[in-house]
Amino acid sequence: MNSELETINLKLGELATAANINELLTDEQSGAVGRKCLEGYQNDRMSRYQWERQMRDAFTLALQIQEEKTFPWEGASNIKHPLITIATLQWASRAYSGLIKAPDIVRCRVVGEDGDGKKAARAVRVSEHMNYQLIEQDEPWEEEHDKLLMTLPIIGSTFIKTTNTVPGNYPKGEHVLSSDLVMDYNARSVASCRRKTHRFNMWGNEIREKVLMGYFTDNDLGDRANEPDFYDPTKSLADKRQGLSKTTEEGPRLTLEQHCYFDFDGDGYEEPYIVTFDLASAKVHQITNRFRHTHTEQSLKTISLSKSIALAKQPAQIEMLQKQLVELRQQKPKVVKIEPNEHFTKYAFIPSPDGGIYDLGFGVLLGPLNRAVDTLINELVDSGKLQNQNSGFIGKGAKIPGGRLRFSFGEWKKVDVAGATLRESIVPLPVSPPSPVLFDLLGVLISYGEKTASVTEAMTGDNPGQNTPAYGWQQMLTQGMAVYSGIFKRVFRAMRSEFRIRYKLNAIYLNPQEYFSISDGKDQKIFQSDYLGDPKDIRPTADPNTVVSEDKTRKIAMIAERAAKQPGYNKPKVERLLLESMQIEDPDELFPLDDKGQPKIKLPPPPDFQLKAMEEQRKTLEADNQKAKDQADTKIASALAEADIELKQAQIVKIYAEAGAIDVKSMTEQLTAQTNRMNVQRQSMKDLGELIGKEKDRKDAASNKGNGGAMGGSSGNGVNQDYSG
Repeated sequence: MNSELETINLKLGELATAANINELLTDEQSGAVGRKCLEGYQNDRMSRYQWERQMRDAFTLALQIQEEKTFPWEGASNIKHPLITIATLQWASRAYSGLIKAPDIVRCRVVGEDGDGKKAARAVRVSEHMNYQLIEQDEPWEEEHDKLLMTLPIIGSTFIKTTNTVPGNYPKGEHVLSSDLVMDYNARSVASCRRKTHRFNMWGNEIREKVLMGYFTDNDLGDRANEPDFYDPTKSLADKRQGLSKTTEEGPRLTLEQHCYFDFDGDGYEEPYIVTFDLASAKVHQITNRFRHTHTEQSLKTISLSKSIALAKQPAQIEMLQKQLVELRQQKPKVVKIEPNEHFTKYAFIPSPDGGIYDLGFGVLLGPLNRAVDTLINELVDSGKLQNQNSGFIGKGAKIPGGRLRFSFGEWKKVDVAGATLRESIVPLPVSPPSPVLFDLLGVLISYGEKTASVTEAMTGDNPGQNTPAYGWQQMLTQGMAVYSGIFKRVFRAMRSEFRIRYKLNAIYLNPQEYFSISDGKDQKIFQSDYLGDPKDIRPTADPNTVVSEDKTRKIAMIAERAAKQPGYNKPKVERLLLESMQIEDPDELFPLDDKGQPKIKLPPPPDFQLKAMEEQRKTLEADNQKAKDQADTKIASALAEADIELKQAQIVKIYAEAGAIDVKSMTEQLTAQTNRMNVQRQSMKDLGELIGKEKDRKDAASNKGNGGAMGGSSGNGVNQDYSG
């Protein structure tokens, strides 16, 4: 087989562009690839044989599968205590609501300075587009993760397979059980595992469709007689749980998709590939590459020389390095490293202490305890049944015909023997009553199991007692969620890795420009270049430090209380966080914000504030009226004084004229000149008074505007600052 593989010598360019590399191989070479992949799959299965047995027992307990018992007698009690089932439901319900918060499931963060806002705009486009892909395009995504969160606490580890092989298409996420992803148990991680095999069923019609579309090679697979049996807990146990049996109709064929390495170009360096083959015949359907980045010796040296040129200072040194760079670019490139595309994301519950790649779940942690509880319950039930059925021994002296005796209600049977003899001939079977010690032990085991799984009364929603303070009850919930919080963070990390795989696939297969419609009906545009940034900018919107929404809501409510008392908080932002934590629909319509993050709807001032504003207006009007009255009085007094002066001047002129003591004309001219001088002085005094009044009005207006001029309702700035939150 190795010799046949050594004859494969294809060009790397062909391997990188071929839709099905299997079409480039001969039948002997293709058969050698299939046999080598099948051998690797079987070796990996043997490495996890003990783990598969544990998983079968875990599924048996979690699915409450009833099995017939023949000991201590046929039909003996076989009760399954739902300890693992309750723990699974409790964790899955909290994780599902805490992790998947549609329509905002993923976001792209902004790292570094963003003076022109281009990074923020790109982050918004990427966030909205990835959420659109998860909710609208890949519709089964949420359902697949619902299944994942239900099976994860049972078996301890499960996987999401993210694929996209068609340009212009969108990434698809598929839930893969750990029983269906076969890896070497001693592998360190999914990414570093050299061989991982995903097994799934394909109907003959599906295979034929792939052949007609040009994806699969047209092989004669033969019958399924040589297909080996394999452990499939989800199929066999689910059928047993539902009472189903296998039909005689030919079912689907077990197909294996192996992510592995082969040296198809004969350079001594193995490249990453995906080989899809049939298990029964080991014939290869398809071989595709999973190259991500190809590094050559030339490219690595080019990067090194470019950095040296940038750091060089001497012209002669720069010229020498540039000459070396030109010569290097003319050389034939040699591949030194190929980074593979990773499609599987592992979701872990509790890491395995032995270092195995498959982690621990409630099935392993609670399995022995659950079985011990089941044994005690069945022993107590069987003991009670023995005591209630009244069996025993009948001696020969009773002279009762052989066979079983059955009594109807109120029936008496005749026997040919005295009563005393009959009483002595019937001896009841001595049976002990159910042991109270076993009952107490049962309670102890159940309580420790509930503590391990964090399914105490407070965690399941039971009333802790009427005298339990609310603060103490919240503390009990917080302590009970401590175990869940650690697991929740592991799931958060796994989801972050899954979203980054989707980000990388979009960078490869997305159209250069694409339009999509978000929830509010607006058409948005996304560019393939938007996905060329660092994938580490992608993360889930869920809070890794909070498992239950009630805990998050309680924290935000405390922040809102502090914001109402302590100035300096961004009150509109706090209000929006409070609405989102309570999962209120359409928070944008209830509390709309403008581009600056301020409320669009301005709140009216409170009643006491309005009363104060009205009082200030009344005082202002009174002051204006008093001022107008004073000005009118001043004008009247001035007019009276002028009239009086003119009257007195006329009288003086008349007296002097009658006496003939003066020249009337000369006297009149003197009085007129004096009157003009007085008028000029009065006008100067009047202008000075008006100027002082205007300056006083300006100062009063500025003071009202700064200290409460908004009370009149015309400005509104003070109201928005004080009551916008």
